[in-house]
Amino acid sequence: MNTRLQVEHPVTELVTGVDLVEWQLRVAAGERLSLTQDDITLRGHAIEVRLCAEDPANDFLPQTGPIVAWRAPAGEGVRVDHGLQPHGEVSPYYDSMQAKIIGFGPDRETARRRLLQALDDCIFFGLPSNRDFLRVTLAHEDFASGHFDTGFIAKNLPEPAQALPSPDSRHFAVAAALLYHANCAALNTQTQVSDELLNWHNSNPTATPITLRYGRAEDKLRLRLAAHGDAYHVTIEADEGEAREHQIALQITGEHRARVQCDSASIDVRFARQGNQLMLDAFGATVAYDDVTLAATETRGNLKGSGEIKANSDGQIMDV
Repeated sequence: MNTRLQVEHPVTELVTGVDLVEWQLRVAAGERLSLTQDDITLRGHAIEVRLCAEDPANDFLPQTGPIVAWRAPAGEGVRVDHGLQPHGEVSPYYDSMQAKIIGFGPDRETARRRLLQALDDCIFFGLPSNRDFLRVTLAHEDFASGHFDTGFIAKNLPEPAQALPSPDSRHFAVAAALLYHANCAALNTQTQVSDELLNWHNSNPTATPITLRYGRAEDKLRLRLAAHGDAYHVTIEADEGEAREHQIALQITGEHRARVQCDSASIDVRFARQGNQLMLDAFGATVAYDDVTLAATETRGNLKGSGEIKANSDGQIMDV
């Protein structure tokens, strides 16, 4: 007999109302079970996923490193088992699973929808995870219908890298607006200027260039303040074809959270900032962008410094 608790014990506990961990400890302490099989009744449905620090696009290779931001989801019919702390670290000495997220409801579809919403609400930034892959799986029509088996991934998602949602121009535009907003807010704090004056200007604002690096690709954007508030007009330059433009309005709703109006769509996004990197979960895709707007285009010799060019023009002192 296998007496250990399986990872999926929360599913059993939710549909039976019996705390298996409590009873395992009671039995270990010498108590007798007071329940019989006839006393156990099943109610509702529960589905569990394992949130892992792994890279689905790289054969699900386990990942290690610092956790920039973590916040467990909450809500009706949602349970989360974890031991994570914000600004903690994922070490190479243990399993890659970081948390168990469980959705529970009176029927399977309710449990599935609640679990999908919990994954949307979950904040986990700092290193790659399988969250987006889990969302794709739960949203797949075959999984939703219940017509699947253990060959589901091999049949429906044989190339995980291709199954994951890719960022589009809206994603880039939201990232640029969040970076600009964060920079302005930091400047206001440093200069002790009232937040009411954030983005205030007394003339027509000029476009601010922003260059974002994602993987090996770079996107050049121009951001111009709109007439009022935290509203921006973002233009994404294109080497070929027409430039793409988006109207962005931001409302910071909490730590790592914002309400975004992107053109005609209104969505909630999650984000985290670390140095010149912005991690953004929006439109179903989680992406880490590097702000390389001020990065030097070339490093010559053993030059010292931050690697950023903050003057109007860059150069090298040859002799004094």
